Parts: sequence; structure tokens; C-alpha cells
Amino acid sequence: MMRVTKVVKRGMAPVKCPNLSRLPLVNVGAYTPSDVPWDDRTELVVGGCRPDEHDTQMTKCYGDWSTAMLGHVLENPQANTIVLLSVGAGVLELRTLKTIFKLLGDGTTEVPIDKVVLIDPFLHQNDPFEARMEAATVVSEYRGHLGSEVDVEYHIGPNAYTDAIAGLHFDKTRVVAVVGALNMSFGLLSSHRSNLRGHLAPRNLVSEAMRRNPNLYVVQSFLDSGVATVRDEETAEAFLARERKKTQLYERIANGGPVTAEERIERLNRLDGF
Repeated sequence: MMRVTKVVKRGMAPVKCPNLSRLPLVNVGAYTPSDVPWDDRTELVVGGCRPDEHDTQMTKCYGDWSTAMLGHVLENPQANTIVLLSVGAGVLELRTLKTIFKLLGDGTTEVPIDKVVLIDPFLHQNDPFEARMEAATVVSEYRGHLGSEVDVEYHIGPNAYTDAIAGLHFDKTRVVAVVGALNMSFGLLSSHRSNLRGHLAPRNLVSEAMRRNPNLYVVQSFLDSGVATVRDEETAEAFLARERKKTQLYERIANGGPVTAEERIERLNRLDGF
């Protein structure tokens, strides 16, 4: 019988996912089966920052993001965790992680990364079953490519960020080397609390990660109207300041239900200086 070792939450109901780390790399979810290695499944990539032989800007957007991720991992030899946001199928993120772990494994560096945390609250929002199956597939592929010594978690659904924050908070051994967001999207921004959550939640996670690593960076990239943006040298502190300035008006006039957990956590983080 397959041993169940991981719980992913959807709303208030826990959803049990089997440990797939020792199974063959077979497709178990909604993704079309393929013999192509997962980190080459570029048809699953959503967003313009990606390798493209016909578009140097798209290729450079991904390349710069990937290089910055590696650099900031190496700057944090005390860290043991990498966090990735807005992951989706995580194809190019896996490609970058394989490069990072290859370098870490050659013996020339001593950064003890042993955990990867994936987060995407928007994964198949309208079909929770498909979302769970896709997340299980991604976790299986990551474990297969990165090896059994690397723990992989994928947090999905409306509580994705609060679950990930709780994991970092209660595991006192976790130190995040870098937070990465490739082709990131935090959703629509408005004064309605359902939209504000998508912007407050990533900030709350970054604030939590900063508590154990003041040298934390948030590496982001996206293509908007054909223009590539890569924030490869933005500290966590600068990320929080920029995002708070962007949402401050909407937060003041927030409406659409009671105060959310994300708002309460944000206020506590500000009181603590994060």
C-alpha cells in the first residue's frame, strides 16, 4: 500500500496526496503524457520569459532570472530552502533548479539546500481536483529530477500562501536563500478583499522569510506588452516597500467582507518591522 506523507489543504478540507518520490516518472494528472523531460516541456510554460530561438528578449528575460537565482543562492551559504511563486507547471523553474543543484553538488560550494517550496494559488482555480492532480504531477517530476534528498512541497488553493507561511514559521530550521517568481502574476488589484489577498499574501511570505535571513532577495521576471522586466537585485525589504506603495490606497478603502487573515498578518509584520 502506498504510504501517505503529505497533506495539501483546499479551503478547510485536507486533501491527502501520496508520496510519489519513488515511483517512475509517469503522468498522473491533467497534463498530456509525453516522453520529453519535464524541464523541456516548454509548451506548458505560461508567460513570455522563456527560451525562444526567434526572440532574444524572451530568452534573455528567462536567462537573467535564472542567473540571478543562482547568484543569490550562492550568497546565502547559511540557507537551506528555495521558494518559488506563481509556479504553474514549473517547467523552467525546474530547469534552473537543476543547474543550481548541479553546481551545489560538484563540491565547490557549501550551500545546504534540501528543500524547495512551490506556491501557486491560481493553479486550476475552477477545478480543485485537476489542481491537486497537476500539483502531484509537478511534485513527482521535481523529486525525480532533483533526487530523494531534496524535499519538495507544492501549496495550491486559496490558502496556499498561509499554509506555506505556517510551514516556514513552525519549522525553525528553515532559512530561505531566495524567493523566485518567473512570469509572475499576483492577480487583479482592486479594493475588493478577494483581489487584495493575492497581493498581500506574497508579501506576508517574504516578510516571514526575512525573519531568518535579512539578506533575502526576491527575483522576479515577466513580459508585459512585449517589454521584459527582470528585478534581479531587489532585496526583500525593497520588494515589500514597492508592493506596499502600490497597494496602500486600495488597502485604505478595502471592502467586500470581513478583514482577511492576510490583512491581519500584514499588520503584525509591520509592527514587527518586517
